[in-house]
Amino acid sequence: AKRIGYVNAGTMEFVMDGERNFYFLEMNTRIQVEHPVTEMITGIDIVKEQILIAAGRPLSFTQKELKARGSAIECRLYAENPFSFLPSPGPVKELLLPGGPFVRVDAAMLPGQAIPLEYDPMIAKLCSWGRDRPESIARMSRALAETGVAGCLTNLAFLRRALANKTFRSGTYTTGFIAEETADLANPKSLPPGIENEQQFHELLALLARSEQKDVSRSERAHWGRASHVR
Repeated sequence: AKRIGYVNAGTMEFVMDGERNFYFLEMNTRIQVEHPVTEMITGIDIVKEQILIAAGRPLSFTQKELKARGSAIECRLYAENPFSFLPSPGPVKELLLPGGPFVRVDAAMLPGQAIPLEYDPMIAKLCSWGRDRPESIARMSRALAETGVAGCLTNLAFLRRALANKTFRSGTYTTGFIAEETADLANPKSLPPGIENEQQFHELLALLARSEQKDVSRSERAHWGRASHVR
């Protein structure tokens, strides 16, 4: 960054192998969406610092003054299919976001607004801080349990399962985490009551979509029974 005369906030990305060797991936010439985790463990407002840099001001701290405390986690709440991870644009009819000590929520979505086709389908960023990793996981798990979204598909259930996953909690996961833990992350027990497999889940979602358009017969409603409750 010094060699090319770069002056701004920026994000360096690395990947680490099993022997703790680091490999440079890329540099983003901007603040990344994960910046709250750094802010929570350092107490520094990175956005403010970027604005000061743009105004020609120096950083308000030195490297020696920079201290990391505790552990922070960020979960991105997305409007997406929890099985294919494809975007699920549409209206957000109800939205309940968590609160409490050491929980941060960055969001601009309100009930009644819609997830557009043209942009990233993120609904909110949920962040937690703890004195150590287990405490930050516990606080994030509580925050996710207090979160609710209705009107569109979301990855909320997936996030809850990921935080409860033994491999994730141990900290021994790799970039292959989702593929390696599919059996647990897509556990049928996490599906709504009365839904036995993914195919039934998608059939129910299709039914609910048509139900909103009043295109569902009485017999179909009786077959699924608890469709309105699952929604």
